[in-house]
Amino acid sequence: MRRITLLSAVLILAAFAANAQTNGTLLTCESINNVRHTCKADVNTGVMINRQFSKDICVRGKTWGTTRNNDGIWVDAGCRAEFLVGGGSAQLPNGALQTVTCESIPGHTKRCTAMTANGVQLARQISKHSCVLNKDWGWDNNGIWVKDGCRAEFTVNTNLAPMASSLTTITCESPNGMNHHCSANTLNGVTLSRQLSGSGCVEGKTWGYDKDGIWVSNGCRAEFTVGR
Repeated sequence: MRRITLLSAVLILAAFAANAQTNGTLLTCESINNVRHTCKADVNTGVMINRQFSKDICVRGKTWGTTRNNDGIWVDAGCRAEFLVGGGSAQLPNGALQTVTCESIPGHTKRCTAMTANGVQLARQISKHSCVLNKDWGWDNNGIWVKDGCRAEFTVNTNLAPMASSLTTITCESPNGMNHHCSANTLNGVTLSRQLSGSGCVEGKTWGYDKDGIWVSNGCRAEFTVGR
């Protein structure tokens, strides 16, 4: 019992440290009447679109971007969106950039093959349905996933040298077949590393994750890798 308690404490501290390092700030910026507007923000640690609100598309470098001094975000041509500032959302490094279009239909999840080792950014939302990171779209080692009608263009970096990162391993267990939620920072995705239970751990059925952590059910017990 003491060993389990100590392990839990270590995992909680690790998750807390990861949260402290990778949590970002959400900021809404809007171009009113198609006029260019700048919102003050420290974007030295990166920025990406979390959710587009406007019918006018928000495309990085065309209708939104960062200021030359990295002290703000500018929007233009009617773009209105919620941006994630900081928290491991830095710009993709220089390299071979590739655009991947991934589309889903309501009520279903679609996976699109892509090299995601260097991270993924939403470049342009095409669907009327929202594309919210870790809710309507995300990525793991196998590629990009979209769900419930999200359709968008994503930018990936195919440079073979991955970005430096910090990975955290978390063990999450469904006791007596009950649903259980383990707190974790899932901003950069979650991958099942090793199944420990006799009961199967199937993503989307007996395990998954949301913005607050990892959930397991039906007796699934496994080690998960968090971060990228």
